[in-house]
Amino acid sequence: MRSHQAVIGFDRRLKLEWLDRAAAIRLAHGKPTEVRTALDAYLRTRVAGDAKGGARAKTRSVLMRTWALPRPETTELLKSALQLWSHVPAPQRMALHWGLLIANYPFFFDAATHIGRLLRLQDTVELSQATRRITETWGQRTTVPRAVQRIVRSLVDWQALAEAKERGAFSKSAKPIGVTNSELSRWLIEAVVVASRGKSHSAELAMQHPALFPFTVDVTLSDLAKSDLVEV
Repeated sequence: MRSHQAVIGFDRRLKLEWLDRAAAIRLAHGKPTEVRTALDAYLRTRVAGDAKGGARAKTRSVLMRTWALPRPETTELLKSALQLWSHVPAPQRMALHWGLLIANYPFFFDAATHIGRLLRLQDTVELSQATRRITETWGQRTTVPRAVQRIVRSLVDWQALAEAKERGAFSKSAKPIGVTNSELSRWLIEAVVVASRGKSHSAELAMQHPALFPFTVDVTLSDLAKSDLVEV
C-alpha cells in the first residue's frame, strides 16, 4: 500500500488540447515563471475558478508538473520528451504526455496499471472496479473515488478508453495508438521504469507493462540497450 502521506496530485479532468498547449508553451518558454503566466492566460477562458487553490490553479499545477516543473527524478525524461516532440507524429504525441504523467504522478501510474490489468482479463472495466483496486493501494481516502473518476473521464476524452453500453463501464479504444517511432518506444519504457521508483522489471514486463494499455509499443532489447536511463 502507498504511504498514507503519499499525495494523489492528479485529481483533474484534463483535455488533451490543454496538454498539447502546455507542451507548446514549454517549448517556447524556458523559465517556469513564463510557462505559468502563459498557462494562466490560456486557461482563463477554459477553466472556471479564480480563487487561489481553485479548479484553474489545480489544473495549471498538473500541467506545470507534467511539462515545466517535473519531479527531480523525471528531469532527464522531460528533456528527452522536449527533444522528441517535433519528431513525433501528432497522433502519437499523447504517448509523451502519458509517459510524463505516469512518471510524475504515482497515483496516475497506479490507476493506469490497474485499469490495464483489468482490461487484460475482461473486455470492459467498471469504474467501481477500478476505484476498489486503487483504494486497496492508496487506502480509504475520500479523495480517491473522485480522483479515479476524473482520470477515467480524462482517458475517455483522450480516446484511451471508450464508454461501454453498460453505465459506468469502459473498454479499450477500438484503435490503440501504434508507437512507430523507435526512440519514442524506448522513451515510453524508460517512463515506466522511472514511474516504478527503483523497482526492477524483466525486460518483457517493462515492454508490455499494463500501464501502457492504450499503446502498441515496438521496441527490442537492442533498442533498450541504447538507453541512458534504463540498465539492461
